[in-house]
Amino acid sequence: RDDREREDARNRAEVADAQEQKKESIRQRRLDGGSRFNVRFRDSLPASMLTPAGLQAVLADYVTFERADGAPLLAGMPTTAAAAPGASLPRKGMTTAEMEALLGAAVDSTERKEGALTVITRRYRSGAGRIAAEFVEDVLIRYSITSE
Repeated sequence: RDDREREDARNRAEVADAQEQKKESIRQRRLDGGSRFNVRFRDSLPASMLTPAGLQAVLADYVTFERADGAPLLAGMPTTAAAAPGASLPRKGMTTAEMEALLGAAVDSTERKEGALTVITRRYRSGAGRIAAEFVEDVLIRYSITSE
């Protein structure tokens, strides 16, 4: 009985050590993983958010956007929505007409049925690469961009 109790005590100590090591490992992974912000908007994305300055303004309470020497972290980045890298990219919810106004006429178009819905896939060329866009009832539901 004494041997069994000693063995149980050793086992409990090993379990406690393993649990503590696991907690420490999780703490370290969290530190190494960095931070992430999910910025959400009730309606549509405001044009001001297409610039680094706009995003910085929203996150200013949580993040310092300057280097140790005091210089802006995103120096040299575009500051207007028109010059922002994502300004000429599609967004879900666009209509076919909006997409064509943004990227021009589609290179080709295919149609398929998904249950009762008709999905139209249109392909475009842009400075960002080739864009494949899927529309249901004239609304963009999904797109992908591949480099050329």
